[in-house]
Amino acid sequence: MSRRTIKMGEYYIEYSTIQDAPVEYGLKLEDYRKWYAEEYGRAGMSNFDIDVLIADRGGEGMARDIIRNNCAGDRGSRLTYDKLYRAYCLREIVDGWTPASSEIRWRAQS
Repeated sequence: MSRRTIKMGEYYIEYSTIQDAPVEYGLKLEDYRKWYAEEYGRAGMSNFDIDVLIADRGGEGMARDIIRNNCAGDRGSRLTYDKLYRAYCLREIVDGWTPASSEIRWRAQS
């Protein structure tokens, strides 16, 4: 499986285990549902509930494990859990850097 849904706080993130980075910003559940439907289509929505359930049950521990060796920062640098949350969920500038929307879309196409 090359993508996983992870939950960070109240946000859901589609995370690429190949790129070791989010493919989209963190979204609250209803926005994530809309994004997921657009990304995977009606047929793909059959996986939505189970993906969210796994993310909910796995919680922060699962998210920390999955992102442990991430390349989600500036020029592929590793971000801590807190910095990844701030950059991708809260969309804050972290260490003078923020993921660009074009960078997120590029990852989603990879």
